[in-house]
Amino acid sequence: MKIWLDDARPAPEGWAWARNVAQAKALFEAADRVDECSLDHDLGLDVAVDAGVDIEDMEALLDWVDSVDEVPNQTGMELVDWMIETNHIPNTITIHSWNAPGALRMARRFYDHGIHCTLLPFRVSP
Repeated sequence: MKIWLDDARPAPEGWAWARNVAQAKALFEAADRVDECSLDHDLGLDVAVDAGVDIEDMEALLDWVDSVDEVPNQTGMELVDWMIETNHIPNTITIHSWNAPGALRMARRFYDHGIHCTLLPFRVSP
């Protein structure tokens, strides 16, 4: 299995799409084997998508943000920590986030635990 963690960008063909950390954990736990994962840092837009907001329409997205009490502030770092703590480490790990500082922190955490990963700016498919 290949797991794609990204709240807004759909998974490439052949990948299981997790839009938040809870979904990603469930996929890892349910799979017999995870060969690869690709992780985004900034998460939370899935709540807007579930509310029917067109996240490509910046005005609509900002109006939605203004209308809710709290916008989720979840990050891929939460999954990285969980993966390390529970030893859910696939052979290939890619970080595909546009958030360079967040992506670097995720990569650093893996490397600090002797786990190799590839850091890439976001691209359409791995």
